[in-house]
Amino acid sequence: MDNICKYSIVKRSGNCLETEVDGEVVLMRLDDGVLFSLSHTGRRVWELICSEVGIGTITSTLLEEYDVSEDVCHTEVMSLITQLHKHTFIEIS
Repeated sequence: MDNICKYSIVKRSGNCLETEVDGEVVLMRLDDGVLFSLSHTGRRVWELICSEVGIGTITSTLLEEYDVSEDVCHTEVMSLITQLHKHTFIEIS
């Protein structure tokens, strides 16, 4: 999907296992064992994607929880969402 925007809806793909290691969430793809590690804010984003959620809602929640500008928050969330999607840990609609 090339048109990811703040109105896009994301959900976990079900194509992975997750575990906590030293405060980080480690994801492992079931089909090939690829690992992806999330710490701090990335971990919080993963928690928010426990059910279908809009990217705008994720950004709004993080803006309430962290001292960050809206532009930086949006850019970082979009970057993480893009990476999670690229590695098939999430689906986007």
